[in-house]
Amino acid sequence: MFGGLFLEKESGGVFWLECGTAIVERVADSAEALHGYLGSERNDKWTQQIEEWFLTGLVARLHDRGKIAAPGQCYGLKILPVFNGGLYDVENTFVLAARELLTSTGSIHHQLLDLPDGAQVKIVVK
Repeated sequence: MFGGLFLEKESGGVFWLECGTAIVERVADSAEALHGYLGSERNDKWTQQIEEWFLTGLVARLHDRGKIAAPGQCYGLKILPVFNGGLYDVENTFVLAARELLTSTGSIHHQLLDLPDGAQVKIVVK
């Protein structure tokens, strides 16, 4: 619901792209393995992983506040977690088209690519 993507490489492996931070992490050897994991026995470790990937608790709080994304929409963050004050919380979210989220966060992360931590930036959304 926050634009995270699972990407399967032709050469093997499934990777999770977290759009707020641009972190890419290998999560499975194949799509079948990922589906198997998602359908596996639920325990504390499984629950924590699902929360990390899908932010289910935050989505529930957003729904409680009446912020509900329609089909084709997701939640965006007013301030991305790569910036000071960028938190995954209800007050920092808004609803937008999923395509717009992917385009805008991709543009922002591309602009930050070679900058050192703590650099001051002016973001231009293309």
